[in-house]
Amino acid sequence: MGQTGAFIIIPVMLYVLGIPTRTTIGSSLGVVFLAGIAGTLGKAAAGKIAYGPALFLVAGALLGAQGGGLLSQATGRAFLRHVLAVLIAAAAARIAWGLVTG
Repeated sequence: MGQTGAFIIIPVMLYVLGIPTRTTIGSSLGVVFLAGIAGTLGKAAAGKIAYGPALFLVAGALLGAQGGGLLSQATGRAFLRHVLAVLIAAAAARIAWGLVTG
């Protein structure tokens, strides 16, 4: 589950199932987290992790997650929906551009 899965699951959860925005965002992040753990375990088993840079990446992700959680609580639901729509559209445009340019 990555960007491609988010294009399908997030709109379905929001508009078809009527799940609240914050729950939808949190649930999709939970799924991505579990997929990330599986990918990390696979890379670690194959010996393909550079542990020095990975340490900085994990530290930044932990700080960013805490900051994002605080910011999310202080942000209105409508604004979060608009930001989410822009991010999904930008990712779709990037993927489409990659398909066009090869």
